[in-house]
Amino acid sequence: MTKTTTNQKIYIDQYNPANITKQILNKLNDHYKFTKTFQQLYSPSGIFLIQNNKISQKTPYDKPIRRHIFDENIGLLLDDSYFKEENVLSQIPYDHVIKNTTAFYYCLGEKSNLYMVIEGDYNSKINTDKLCNFVPDNLYFLANEEIDNYLIKKELNVFLSMLN
Repeated sequence: MTKTTTNQKIYIDQYNPANITKQILNKLNDHYKFTKTFQQLYSPSGIFLIQNNKISQKTPYDKPIRRHIFDENIGLLLDDSYFKEENVLSQIPYDHVIKNTTAFYYCLGEKSNLYMVIEGDYNSKINTDKLCNFVPDNLYFLANEEIDNYLIKKELNVFLSMLN
């Protein structure tokens, strides 16, 4: 079975995810929707995803990244690239590097067209809550509408204001 992920990713130009503190994550808590955990394996044979005890190989389809100025002073990077995932029925390559990832998804409402995704890993296996020892290493927005859509702009503005 092949699966394609096609939501546009929006990155904040020159924003360091290490700036996301536990205080910021707590501010976002009212908009928390769900968590995904997965492992990615990087090898000379490609990228593999392990999620829910299933293994798939990810084939990237790169598209040019577009720059966009938001609200006259915030640079955004719009990425329409995507991965096709195909289930793997054989063994994973012996020579690989594993990256564990936890992704927190946030949105402003049930009918939202924009999710903010904060990915990272835990620097300790001992966690008393979902934010304890969590170290963010990636931040992006998933949009299923164009950036010029009024509602996307409005929701994006709310999330950007919470990141300060």
